[in-house]
Amino acid sequence: MTTAIAPVLGRVQGEIDRVFNRLFKNGDYMEPFLPSLMFDATEFTFVPTLDITENDDEFMVRVDVPGIPKENVDVQLTGDVLTISGHREKRTERKGETYLWREQQCGKFSRMLRLPAPVLGAKVEAAHNDGVLTIRLPKLAPSVATRVMIK
Repeated sequence: MTTAIAPVLGRVQGEIDRVFNRLFKNGDYMEPFLPSLMFDATEFTFVPTLDITENDDEFMVRVDVPGIPKENVDVQLTGDVLTISGHREKRTERKGETYLWREQQCGKFSRMLRLPAPVLGAKVEAAHNDGVLTIRLPKLAPSVATRVMIK
């Protein structure tokens, strides 16, 4: 019985995700109101998935961008807000072909993330490899505690 329900639940979850992505413009649940003030909902058509990790030295953002050449992706850091935007070209039907089913998303996308701590903007690096954009954001070294003399 559960094997018959699983595909239905998967489709329902996909529909719920699409509704939330449209409501929040770019799917960024960490900063839901910032993107809605900056972008028109009709301008962006899909939301690439991403992961954010950190270690002692840096934050790392990995964005799934299969089929999108690096020339079609833009990464900007403004203060503590990282913006990743770009577009995927629509595939055209070839002569003699007719689409029976089309799921591949195309058009513009944008993700905005507020970083949890300051980073060294001049040392941010991005690499595009095998359909994954990896952005390395070195953390700003925490200031050393200084003992203040009380007068």
